[in-house]
Amino acid sequence: QLLHVNNCLSALSILLELVAAVYLRIKQPNLNRPYKVPVSTFGFVMLLACPFILLFVLIITGFVLSPPPARMTTVVLFVLGFLSQRIFSHYTVDK
Repeated sequence: QLLHVNNCLSALSILLELVAAVYLRIKQPNLNRPYKVPVSTFGFVMLLACPFILLFVLIITGFVLSPPPARMTTVVLFVLGFLSQRIFSHYTVDK
């Protein structure tokens, strides 16, 4: 199970890095960067598919193979995370 958690966190970190790269490329295309990746924005979006699919498969298999108390904990934490994001999004500071 530890390997499963490690794979999930690795896929999530890669996914977040690529999402940040796509976001910056779209929102600030003329930003001075020390290194530019020679991939188009569409290429970055295609690169997002691999970690997304891996993360999806790992979450589904972990959910299906886990015992019922662990499943319930996962569902409760997911719902709490979703609700807290909705609540805290109202308290963002506009600059």
